[in-house]
Amino acid sequence: MIQGAGAVTSVFVAGCIGGDDDDETTPVTGNGDGDGNGNGNGGSDLEFHTFLPGAMNPQEQIQNPWGSNHHALAWAVHPQIARWATAAEFNTEEEHTYDQFVSPHTESLDIDEENGVVSFDLYDDWQWTSGDEVTAEDVLLHLRISQHVEGIGSVLWNNISDMYADGEKTVVIELGDVNVDYATKQLFTEALHISPPREVDGEETVFVEYLERLDDASTEEEINEIDTELNDDHEWPIDETVSCGAWEVVDATETVAVLEPNEGFHSPVEFSARMENFDATGGRAQPISAALSQQIQAGPLPQPEHIEQIQQEDDMEVVIRTGTEVQGLAFNWNTDADDVPDVYADPRFRQGIAHVLNNENIDRAHPTRTSGLDRADGVFFNVEEQLPNIHDDLRTYETDHERAEELLTEAGLSLEDGTWYYDGEPLLIEHISPDFHHWPTTGQATVGQLGEFGFETEFRVDESFSGILWGRDDDTWNSLRTHTDALSPISYMDEMFGDNSMVHFPETVEVPKPVGDWDGSMEEVNVREAVDGLAQLTGDEYTEQMEELAWVYNYTLPSIPTNVENWGMMYWGNEWEWPAKDDPLWGINYTNRSFMSIPAMSPR
Repeated sequence: MIQGAGAVTSVFVAGCIGGDDDDETTPVTGNGDGDGNGNGNGGSDLEFHTFLPGAMNPQEQIQNPWGSNHHALAWAVHPQIARWATAAEFNTEEEHTYDQFVSPHTESLDIDEENGVVSFDLYDDWQWTSGDEVTAEDVLLHLRISQHVEGIGSVLWNNISDMYADGEKTVVIELGDVNVDYATKQLFTEALHISPPREVDGEETVFVEYLERLDDASTEEEINEIDTELNDDHEWPIDETVSCGAWEVVDATETVAVLEPNEGFHSPVEFSARMENFDATGGRAQPISAALSQQIQAGPLPQPEHIEQIQQEDDMEVVIRTGTEVQGLAFNWNTDADDVPDVYADPRFRQGIAHVLNNENIDRAHPTRTSGLDRADGVFFNVEEQLPNIHDDLRTYETDHERAEELLTEAGLSLEDGTWYYDGEPLLIEHISPDFHHWPTTGQATVGQLGEFGFETEFRVDESFSGILWGRDDDTWNSLRTHTDALSPISYMDEMFGDNSMVHFPETVEVPKPVGDWDGSMEEVNVREAVDGLAQLTGDEYTEQMEELAWVYNYTLPSIPTNVENWGMMYWGNEWEWPAKDDPLWGINYTNRSFMSIPAMSPR
């Protein structure tokens, strides 16, 4: 089994569905000979077919080595340095926990907590698709650009002492006063890819010029303008795009990308790849149906009723990341914007809405539900393990319509003839969902419950994910929280309470104090300062600050928990060498939407 490959949000499908009949590539239908009987030994003519959610937008997100960093396809061509591996469950019966950093593209990763130093060694004999060697200077180019464009208001980036190369293959990061656990879990995210190259054929790439311009920039406005250019600059033709992952893109449209192996990759692969947007080819049901009927070797996580059927098969497995993400209902805190009622900023209103909702019924609307929302407390990480002192003090918001009416009335609403009024008018809750995956389904289920409770509602499915979440000034929307078994809790706190708050959360808010006393006096908390301060705290001080933020979160509910998302896949284990069940590669993708450890598998 080949080890040491990066993550790709994908579903492996053998064969070339939708491909050209004259294509010379042999579909993988068994063990590699293309006859469907599993009699071959593999070879360079193998192709696997991959399904990705959402349009690929190749001009903006594939060809640009910088702009592609936040796209699922990037994991195949622009590898990650390291990720936090967590846990996976197999067939709902066997669970493996990892809790460690996995570094698939480094020969070593050393985290020196005592001295606050992180260092890693890249693989020798590793080339970009241009033939140039992958070096520490390439990684430093990415890090230094990131330090500029992400450094505005960032305690992490503004307090890193130094970053430098120690030889051709070793990168050293001196964290200074930054909390090491905090820093590493913020650094090693899906955004930290090994891209772009510093030089190609002896010539500096345009990204060196970008870095020089950032070095010279003197205002935030200048930095933001350059950052926009970085992400929008997509002048690369496919055949000129340089990458260092397992594959290179040789052809792409908005629905299909064709990849060929990168011969210079440190752990060469045997397969070509075809990545297709399954939303454009029949939706999620298509790969699920194909996998269940054995037309393909793998598919996305099926519906719960299929799991028992799968467990009866001789060699079919299901891998699940249970409770991977909590989906929430986000009411905008920007009450100065048009059409945002000021009651949205009243915690009693939010608590009341939380008590209205029946999380189990919303979860039933999810097409691949496999677990429920254990604690509807709004704090989206393992509070009992990470913050045991406060766990029992947090309120859980189970369905309680009597309590919901009390809280909504306290917030200034009135129930008249079965309809909720505010300021003399029926309160209209407008809700937007991105047209992506299951979100319209669970969003509609959420709004449906509010309508049954007496609210006037309006539901729309007409926005992109990014257009809804950040920067929006009106309405409510679906928001996703990635569960903290994969990331540091600061990730949630920063997205809700930081300078770039997803929901326009105010800088200060009043909550009952001391922490844990619901009947305490109302005191003001500056959440910006509290979040920023975490980066340089340790021990009890760090824990106490996290407890305060969790308390604020639980009281104010920036995003009201609605349901749990479980990512995973089903696969036929007799066709491929998959990683062992206790292999951390199963957990490296923070969502594990599907099998991700390319090329940590190979045909038998």
